[in-house]
Amino acid sequence: IPIDWLGKKYVSLNLYEDKTEELNPPLILIVASEDNTIVYYQPTKPTEKVSAGTKKEVKLNKGQTFLILGKEDNNVLRSPESDITGTFITSNKPIAVISGHTKGTTFGYTINPFNKEEQYRVRNVMLEQLLPIELLGTEYIPVAIRLNSLDPYHIRFYEGDLIRFVATQDSTIIYQMRLDGSGLKQITIPLKTGEYFDISSQENVCYYKSNFPILVGQFSKGWSYY
Repeated sequence: IPIDWLGKKYVSLNLYEDKTEELNPPLILIVASEDNTIVYYQPTKPTEKVSAGTKKEVKLNKGQTFLILGKEDNNVLRSPESDITGTFITSNKPIAVISGHTKGTTFGYTINPFNKEEQYRVRNVMLEQLLPIELLGTEYIPVAIRLNSLDPYHIRFYEGDLIRFVATQDSTIIYQMRLDGSGLKQITIPLKTGEYFDISSQENVCYYKSNFPILVGQFSKGWSYY
């Protein structure tokens, strides 16, 4: 994303804390585009340095970066309580925000026969440079990724993508077009800034609309078998 498109307001897109040989937290990386940049961030869940809901100030010069890591805590492993999605970030000058996870997976969003077997959980670094709130829209059409017979046991838990909607302001409501095209239906209660709503298994192309700009993320599931 070029500097001309950078903004001063963001909400983050992450997942919960995961674990391989060690704990793998969600992350947010902030990059300053100008000197004397003042950044404020307010995490939705505890981070390495800040409690949930606490506003933190950071001062950066051009090219400097600041890394936010979710707090490592075995007690909230693979729990929404470790997911820092919706962290609100503002600045006095344009910044770049790269958001995601150090090594995570969407596999845990479903219950399946292999859920207790760690070798079936496929993880990877997940990073995306985010558009600022100033450039987000209210209409989205996610297209689900179609997999070719990757499930030899025909277990439907692996089908469909995870679609995540993140509110950028209070009283956000999300609507979904009915599959027959007959009209929109409300699928969320009013969301507060930073709150999110998940569709855990989106298999069809679908149209979504909101009353305020929202951030939308799409995650494909990953797994393996031996």
